Amino acid sequence: MVSQIFLNLFIAIVVDTFIGQANAFNLPVKQLDIDTFVQLWKVYDPLATEFLLWSDMDSFLSDLADSDADFFTHNQEEMKDAYMRENWTKHMEFPLHKSF
Repeated sequence: MVSQIFLNLFIAIVVDTFIGQANAFNLPVKQLDIDTFVQLWKVYDPLATEFLLWSDMDSFLSDLADSDADFFTHNQEEMKDAYMRENWTKHMEFPLHKSF
């Protein structure tokens, strides 16, 4: 009886892990997106302050749009246009820090 309980628990853990891994592949953010974002962030934040200067935001977004990642596939042309990118940025609710 005890062995059947442990067997059922083991099977439940295996199935749960499989479902979790399968769902990870369906995420809208791919590993290439994460790696690209991290690499570009390091360029604009070399001291790892976790902040970007507001003056660097446009260049950062432009570099993201020009990358191979799928950040802006739905509006890639808009993100390549400086005016549209600025308009998009103004409507985002980016948290600001006074010294930046």
